[in-house]
Amino acid sequence: MRMRRYEDLLLWQKAMELAKIVYLLQKGLPKEEVYDLGDQIRRAVISVPSNIAEGFGRGSDAEFKRFLSISRGSLFEVKTQLQLAESIGLLIVDEEVWHLIEEVGKLINGLVKRLAVSGWRWHFWQGLWYRWIVEREIVRMKKRVLKGLG
Repeated sequence: MRMRRYEDLLLWQKAMELAKIVYLLQKGLPKEEVYDLGDQIRRAVISVPSNIAEGFGRGSDAEFKRFLSISRGSLFEVKTQLQLAESIGLLIVDEEVWHLIEEVGKLINGLVKRLAVSGWRWHFWQGLWYRWIVEREIVRMKKRVLKGLG
């Protein structure tokens, strides 16, 4: 089945959940960091799903791959900023956040490879059962992140 909406991409769904979780997580930064490191983290994490959506909407595989590359760069930026914040004691980043970052990175890489091989718009099937598993995992991670902030 051909993908007609970027919202149907598992990659975009995972990137959106990462954005939501990291957005909540960065709220735990000290006040003096909210407009410095916090702003950088917010901008970078929002850029990940945004570039996936924009690239999908461009209509060509070449453009989509270019925006996936930008998204991957933003993902690395988020990872680096969270590593910095954690290493200097500003945040405690849950292991599941690191796992989600790695998963989004792998999904980006896989899609880029698929686009390079296929030569036409990326497609795959996605059953409702898989969407249910993803949503269950997201709820569990949100609870753990919020528990860590409280």
